[in-house]
Amino acid sequence: MALFSAKGHIVVLANLDPKLFQEFPSSPANGYHWPYLLFVPLQVRVPCLLVVPNNTGFATADLDLLRASASNEIMNESELASRLGCALLVPMFPRPPTKDSDLYLHELNRDSLMTTVEEWKRVDLQLLQMIQDAQAHLESKGIRVDHRVLLSGFSASGNFVNRFAMLHPDCVLAVAGGGIAWPIAPTTEVEKERLPYPVGIADVDVFTGNPASFAALRSVAWFLYRGSEDHNDPVDYRDCYSESEAELIRRRFGSTPAARWPEAQRLYADAHLHARLALYPGVGHGPTAAIREDIARFFEERLREAYGPAESGKR
Repeated sequence: MALFSAKGHIVVLANLDPKLFQEFPSSPANGYHWPYLLFVPLQVRVPCLLVVPNNTGFATADLDLLRASASNEIMNESELASRLGCALLVPMFPRPPTKDSDLYLHELNRDSLMTTVEEWKRVDLQLLQMIQDAQAHLESKGIRVDHRVLLSGFSASGNFVNRFAMLHPDCVLAVAGGGIAWPIAPTTEVEKERLPYPVGIADVDVFTGNPASFAALRSVAWFLYRGSEDHNDPVDYRDCYSESEAELIRRRFGSTPAARWPEAQRLYADAHLHARLALYPGVGHGPTAAIREDIARFFEERLREAYGPAESGKR
């Protein structure tokens, strides 16, 4: 008789139907160093791709763990993609367990955009290349796809999609991000104090080559949400925000997520973005069934606005 024990995270690979799910290998020649998963429902009714960034919840660059985590992510989100009638992409980005820097790639923090390590740098651009690759694959199957995507994520991934849409609004139709303690402010300054990324968008030109386009930001539909009992605050952790970023957020917008949320709502309204920042009473750190329904309806409304009533499409 033997007794085995395990300490740490246990992630089991989901059983994905190869008729619906496909893994695409990394392609450094095409600009991305990590694989991605693609789900194509039986009926594709809208010409739009849903993208859900992966989020392991722990630091790892082990591809087997990333694959297992992403497989569960895409399995869980395939229900939403089927309801919307669109294909779904989930990348397999790592969360490097480094000691000398805070490369939280899963939430697209500032360090993650500054690293020069080839495999880890600019995962936002790597994701754009994955999206283009998936779009080309779908079009080769006779499935028309828009260059703009839907983005959805929660917690670290919620930050990722919020920030990605601020950096690349021309590529985003709608974004739903949840469990966010500080939505990136859609402004360059507050009372003449500069708000650098990821507090605000004062210096996004460092990463995109151009100042933030408010016209482009206003073309995106935003649904950002959190629970009133969600006490998870990434501002307290240096792998999420630097000390100077955290100090700026606390001083300008409040010491807790609850205190900061009304400030974020005001900034999004002042920027005239097509945005809803929702606070769900009594909800902790996790999307409830009611929140998932709101996300689906948000995307459905945006898809109707963009493409009209959904029609049956072909595989």
